Amino acid sequence: FDSGSADQVTAGCASKSDMVLSSSATDGIYPAAFFDQYAPQTAMDMIDRLPGFTFDGGSTKQRGFGGGAGNVLVNGVRPTSKTSRLRTLIERIPASQVERVEIIQGSGSSGEAAGQAIIANIVLGDVSSSGKWDVSLRKAHDGRVRPNGNFTYLNRLSGWDTEFNAKFQGEPRDQIGELEYLDAAGAVTSRQYEEAPSQLLAMNVSAKASRKIGAGRLVLNASHERGRWDGQTSRLRYSSVDDVAANDRWYLDGLNRWTKGELGFDWSQSIAGNWNWRLIGLGSYVNRNNGYELTDTDYLAVTESFEDYRHIKNLSEFIGRTTFARTGGKLLPEFGVEVAKNRLFNDIDKVVDGADISLASGDVTIEELRGEAFVNATYQANSALTLTAGVTAEASKVTVSGDASAGQNFKFLKPRLSATYSFSNTVQLTLEAERKVGQLDLSDFAASSEEEDGIVTAGNPSLRPDKTTRVSGILLWNFSDRGSFKVEPFYEWRDDVLEQIVLPSGGEGLGNGGKATFWGVDTNLNLPLTNFIPGGLLMAKTHLEASSFADPVLGGATRSLSSFKPGGRTRAPHAWGIEFRQDLPEAKVSWGAELTSGFTDTVYFVSEVQKIKRSPEFSAFVETSRFLGVKMRLELLRLNARTEDRVRTFYEGNRGGAISGFEMSERKKRAEVRFKVTASF
Repeated sequence: FDSGSADQVTAGCASKSDMVLSSSATDGIYPAAFFDQYAPQTAMDMIDRLPGFTFDGGSTKQRGFGGGAGNVLVNGVRPTSKTSRLRTLIERIPASQVERVEIIQGSGSSGEAAGQAIIANIVLGDVSSSGKWDVSLRKAHDGRVRPNGNFTYLNRLSGWDTEFNAKFQGEPRDQIGELEYLDAAGAVTSRQYEEAPSQLLAMNVSAKASRKIGAGRLVLNASHERGRWDGQTSRLRYSSVDDVAANDRWYLDGLNRWTKGELGFDWSQSIAGNWNWRLIGLGSYVNRNNGYELTDTDYLAVTESFEDYRHIKNLSEFIGRTTFARTGGKLLPEFGVEVAKNRLFNDIDKVVDGADISLASGDVTIEELRGEAFVNATYQANSALTLTAGVTAEASKVTVSGDASAGQNFKFLKPRLSATYSFSNTVQLTLEAERKVGQLDLSDFAASSEEEDGIVTAGNPSLRPDKTTRVSGILLWNFSDRGSFKVEPFYEWRDDVLEQIVLPSGGEGLGNGGKATFWGVDTNLNLPLTNFIPGGLLMAKTHLEASSFADPVLGGATRSLSSFKPGGRTRAPHAWGIEFRQDLPEAKVSWGAELTSGFTDTVYFVSEVQKIKRSPEFSAFVETSRFLGVKMRLELLRLNARTEDRVRTFYEGNRGGAISGFEMSERKKRAEVRFKVTASF
């Protein structure tokens, strides 16, 4: 359960009394019985099996509450949390609590889901004493085994609907690689062999309680998490391809620790019958302490160099938000105001062979006060056409103090418009236009250092948010209960794009690079194979994108946009994935396999270019609920040992200068086995 109750569903959706009790979907309503063929244990298992629906978890990094919304609601409202991912929150809901899942087209709840074109609304029944638990083991290729566990318990206590969750996460990771260094002529000057085992350990506890008080409902929530990541990267260096003994050992010992948590309340109340007032208060914190110790041992010269790097980031956020929304009728207006106060303390200490190294804007404090007022309206013109419009006025003040000092004030208007037309119960078309303003990562105002690649990024206290005008369309065709096809083309005009440039301080870092265009198309196909394979389902996704950007480092020469974070993009520019699964409900067995494409991308820095090529990845699973009343799942991940090749090209001065050398690396993430047992009670 979450904010709200089962009687506070999104306007325009069927009520409990109208619920379809069969196992078939009707007009975008999927009763719980529809998902029985998949033996779901959590509400997230149901969301993952919705035909034509692609889950969007939103962003926990977006400051404020409104801008980071995903496309899943619970009882018609967005879960009130910032530090926990939306997927994590939905995974805590036992499947036994779900009455149905509703698909809402055309931003029918535009305020709650921040303009998402297609929304899934999870409608829960009355809270009863129930829960779920799961235990899993993850085994890396090098033999390390780490346990994982998750426990959720729901109960009604003294009129309060309560939820308690505890989660332990352990992830062993195993990577090996080979690196070669070449001079400007392409001759190999040295080579290295790399081993990089690592592991992640984290523990999270959370609690939530809600109850009706008078004419309203109050939800209280709290969470706390502690975690650590430690990894050791060892490289043996050989001066030439013919050497049999290493000349040098480069050893990086990293330890990243964090704590995070939040406290929040959510009050909602019906006013004058068909209006709803909602008041949200949230306070959160994230404290990170990252450190590396680097030892470089020269066996020939019998010398050692030492480097110690410590990076502390403490981020706090306080949010107040209130909305008034109409919940019945053809015209559904919503009015709201939000205020957020953010503060980031950034402190870096870097010592090389006993000498302190200063980084531009390394020790700074960044504060932001941001407010926004917004108006949204959804109009049901007729049974086929839904129109949604909205505008948000945003104002903010950002101040930087410490090693660098600066102050900036920003004001923006962000309009949006969408229209959804239903040609039939199975075919819908949505057209959207929106003006968006990016949200600056406060960490980009401060310096950072990537020790593994030797990349130092200067802080930029004068960053401005990027602006985007986006037009898109979504065509959705649900041709059967399990079959669907969705295609989404888009085009964007961007300004003040964030790219690596030469900063006024003379350092290299993230800055506003100018204008760009960005376009692409996404497709999603669910194809039932029941006529050929009982219970068979084929799922295919594709993503294609392209962009054009005038590169200021090269005097305006055109190139594609790149990721400005070291290590490459988080989203492949051209990618596809194919998954097959067969569900045999009578045998209580499912199995499947997935193939994800590789990709090639280019990342541009001021004085280097990184070209990254990742191989396809193949995984498989089998699961059963036949034994002991539990669901058991065996997963074989990265069976083909995914590889990632990278070529770094270095230039004298900047990318307009002569090539000074190359680094070629071949890294491999080897196979992993995961066994998971899940049960509900």
